Amino acid sequence: MKRFRFALQPLMKVKQTLEKQLKGELLQINMRLRILQEEKTAEEDRLAKAAADHQARLRRGAAMAEVSGYPGYCAFQCEVIDGLSRRIEATLQERAACQEKLIAIMKDLKMLENLRERKYAEYLQENEREAQKEMDDFVSYGLSAGASAGAASPAPAQR
Repeated sequence: MKRFRFALQPLMKVKQTLEKQLKGELLQINMRLRILQEEKTAEEDRLAKAAADHQARLRRGAAMAEVSGYPGYCAFQCEVIDGLSRRIEATLQERAACQEKLIAIMKDLKMLENLRERKYAEYLQENEREAQKEMDDFVSYGLSAGASAGAASPAPAQR
C-alpha cells in the first residue's frame, strides 16, 4: 500500500509560515497603534489642562506677561496632536493592508486544507478498492485452486 502524499504540501507550509508572520506583524501594528492612541490622548489631556489653567489665570486677572505664551503653546500642542493623528491614520491603513493579506492567506490555506482532505478521502477510497480487489482475487484464486484440485484427484472409494 502506498503512502499518502499531498502534492501541494510545500505550498501549504509556505502559506502557514506567511500566516504566522502576518499575525506577528499585525500584533506589532496593533501595539504601535495603541501606543499612538495613548500618546494622542495624553497630549489632548495636556492641552485641555493647559486651557483650564489659562482660563483660571484669566479669571484671577493674571498679567499679560503670564498668559502671553499660551497661544504659542496651543499651536505647538495642536501640531503635535495633528502629527499623531496622521501617524494613527497611516498605522490604521497599514493594519488594514496587513489584515487583507492575512485574510487572503487564510482563504488560500482553507482551500488547500479542503483540497488535502478531499485528496486524502480519495486516497482512502483507492486503498479500500485495492484491498477489496486483492481480497476478491484471493478468494477467486482459492475457489479456482480448490476446484481444480478436486477435479484432479479421484473420489475416494465407497465401501
